[in-house]
Amino acid sequence: MWLAILDRLKTKQRLLNFQMVNNSTYLLCDIHEESVTHLFFECHLSKSCIQKVKEKMGWGAKSEELRSLLWWISRAQMSKFCKLVYAAFVAAVVYHIWKARSEVFWLFKVRIIDLIVNNIISDVKNRVQGVMPKTVTSIDMEWFESL
Repeated sequence: MWLAILDRLKTKQRLLNFQMVNNSTYLLCDIHEESVTHLFFECHLSKSCIQKVKEKMGWGAKSEELRSLLWWISRAQMSKFCKLVYAAFVAAVVYHIWKARSEVFWLFKVRIIDLIVNNIISDVKNRVQGVMPKTVTSIDMEWFESL
């Protein structure tokens, strides 16, 4: 996620600048240049994933841009536990979108959006349960279990 925030992922746009690929067209849409902005925030795949994750979480943030989502989390009036869960979801979205992009790039395998969203939710729930703090309130626990 840190590399995505800093725009340092090895997208086709960056690889083209280093003359490591012949074109920078994103393989999933085959129209736009593969940049961090397009990959995570403009492409139909990423927009759909972010929107579906936000719907399943009941997340009211309007933004679908990485820095704005992280800013919203930091400013939101909620418990520290909820903020950490939301941040874990943002990180999982970035990870799974990059993974889906890599599977298309290397394996020529396109993932279904609903499968990506289910994997995101499952991964976050499993990881959070593995490091669950002892001081989680019952309200936060009910919210987390409802995801």
